[in-house]
Amino acid sequence: MSVTTRPMDLAEIVTEVEIAAPRDVVWAVLTQEPAPWWHPAFCSDPRGAEVGGLRIEAELGGRMFEDWGEGQGLVWGQVVALDRGRVLQVVGDTSPAWGGPSRHWFTWRLEGSGAGTRLRFENAIWGVVSEATRASLEEGWAYLFEHGLKRWCETGTLDGAPPAPGC
Repeated sequence: MSVTTRPMDLAEIVTEVEIAAPRDVVWAVLTQEPAPWWHPAFCSDPRGAEVGGLRIEAELGGRMFEDWGEGQGLVWGQVVALDRGRVLQVVGDTSPAWGGPSRHWFTWRLEGSGAGTRLRFENAIWGVVSEATRASLEEGWAYLFEHGLKRWCETGTLDGAPPAPGC
């Protein structure tokens, strides 16, 4: 028998993006249409991008998950807080294969901002969180919301987006 111990850590990543679209449009794209703007590089398995993509069941107890088809996939987390059009909070775990074990709290907050919407995304993580994981998440979330969600809400396409980090 062997026992391995690691120090626990806490990381908080905050990304804010101004989106030139009404809050109800941003909410609908975020919760009902994530597959078109969720870059394939951010799926854990190629089937997550090819078959069903990322899905969010925007109801208490709903899942945020990758749909690989035929009842297969990966659950990212469960919806634990919901204020439609304003707040979505998902809690999930990361396995050692993905830099964990760690627990993530993902919180999306939408506020009206002039003629558009301000998205504030918070990812609080505790458990095993290396500097490389922290940096990757910070860069990845910023890319995903700036060049994915924002671009899709404003133009309906991802044309012209720069390559995803690490791709």
